[in-house]
Amino acid sequence: MCSSVFPTRLSTLISFVTFAGMLPATFLVPFLIQLLKSQPLGLPLIYAVTAIVQTFNYILELSMVTKSLPLFLASFIIEGLFNCAHGLAHIQLILFVIPVNQRSSALALSKMMTAIANMPSAQMFGAISDYFRSDSTFTSDHLNALQDTFLYTWPITLASAVLCFVLLRFYRKDAEKTKEMNTRYGEESAPLIAKISITMVVD
Repeated sequence: MCSSVFPTRLSTLISFVTFAGMLPATFLVPFLIQLLKSQPLGLPLIYAVTAIVQTFNYILELSMVTKSLPLFLASFIIEGLFNCAHGLAHIQLILFVIPVNQRSSALALSKMMTAIANMPSAQMFGAISDYFRSDSTFTSDHLNALQDTFLYTWPITLASAVLCFVLLRFYRKDAEKTKEMNTRYGEESAPLIAKISITMVVD
């Protein structure tokens, strides 16, 4: 059980196994993107599948936190792998469906919307946790209340994952439209570093 492990050691273990999952994702996702480049729906499929895996892994984490330390830590390896893959695919999706001259604004807007959505989440989850905990002052009741709160709110993550699959209906049309606009206005096909190097040499 996780409660038998010192908090500092447990936090260190979680950080280590999460990083262990993130490391292969940084190499695997770009490879998959290149491999599925010829498939119009390859990238949004990666995005949607990683979202649904994260949802079920979220339930696994919460279920195992008081039952099995090995399974609890294994769930963080999965989280590191698929969360990193989901984040990378998210950025790539924005770049593929937004014209070159609007990408900076689109990325900034995406970050802003995420921050706005995160603002009330702590208060909402805290209120639900207080409801489950009632007036108990025992640490175990606090942990159980928090665990119940996250377990009963997992449909929120599932709804988010379903919306990722909804993207499949619109992605192809938006990507083709963006490609036409980039071609019309001159797409930046060369890497930024290469462009800077060429400019410096010319100057």
